[in-house]
Amino acid sequence: MWRRRRHLGFRIDPDRHATGYHRWWSLTNLLLGVLIDKDKFMGPREGPWKPFKNFYNNGVAYGGIVGTVSGLVAFARALLDDRSLLLNDQYRQQLFTEGYMKTRPTGMSLSWFTGSLKGRRYFAHAGGGGGYYVELRLYPDHEIGSVIMYNRSGIAPFLL
Repeated sequence: MWRRRRHLGFRIDPDRHATGYHRWWSLTNLLLGVLIDKDKFMGPREGPWKPFKNFYNNGVAYGGIVGTVSGLVAFARALLDDRSLLLNDQYRQQLFTEGYMKTRPTGMSLSWFTGSLKGRRYFAHAGGGGGYYVELRLYPDHEIGSVIMYNRSGIAPFLL
C-alpha cells in the first residue's frame, strides 16, 4: 500500500525520488558536455530526454536538500503557522520583510524573492540542479502557499 511520506533531507532514496531529466535536443545539453562528465553523471538517452544518475552536489553554495512534495508542503505550513516550531513571531517578521537599499526595495527578503500576483504579496524561493526544478511560494498575508516541482531541468521556469 502506498503512503504519502513527508520527507526533507540530504540523502537520495531512489525508491522515493524521481529521476531527473534534461532535454536531449537543446543548447544546454550541448553545454553540459563541456561542463560535466556526461558518462559519469547521466544515463543513456530515453527518447527526447537524457536522465541524470543520482549524485550529490558538493559545494557550500548549494543547499543540497532533497525531498518530496508533501515534505515541502509541511515545511511551508510550518513557516506560515502562527504556532510554528520553526519560527517565533519575531523571526517570522524578519523572514518576511523585504529589504531596502536606501529607499528602493531590493525584491528580496532573507533568502526569498518578493513579488505580487493579482495584488497578493508573495515570497518565493526556487532551486534545482541537474534534472530538477522546484519553487516554493508563500503568501503569508493569506496564509497559503504553493509548491511546484519538475523532474526536468532548464535555465528558467518558463523554458521548461
